[in-house]
Amino acid sequence: MFAAAQVITNRVERGEMVKAYQEARALVKLRSESAQAHFAMGYVARYAGMLDEARKECDTALRIDPGNYLFRSCAWAFMYMGDTRRAWEYVALDTGSE
Repeated sequence: MFAAAQVITNRVERGEMVKAYQEARALVKLRSESAQAHFAMGYVARYAGMLDEARKECDTALRIDPGNYLFRSCAWAFMYMGDTRRAWEYVALDTGSE
């Protein structure tokens, strides 16, 4: 799952948003129980400006795998929407890593 999600996030970084979105949607459909799949979908949605969907997917990922520090970048979706309290919940996943 991690590798599949990494391919999707790499597509986002290369600007291949349509392909990344298609692959992320397919991954979530195939593995709806996977926190990593939902995180990848949230990542794509955030970069596409679909902030409500990004927040929903991030919350789903965190609900499935509470405390996973890799989800900390989800904080940006909440920050962009002005929800600093929720953003800090994601930042706190990586507390002590300074």
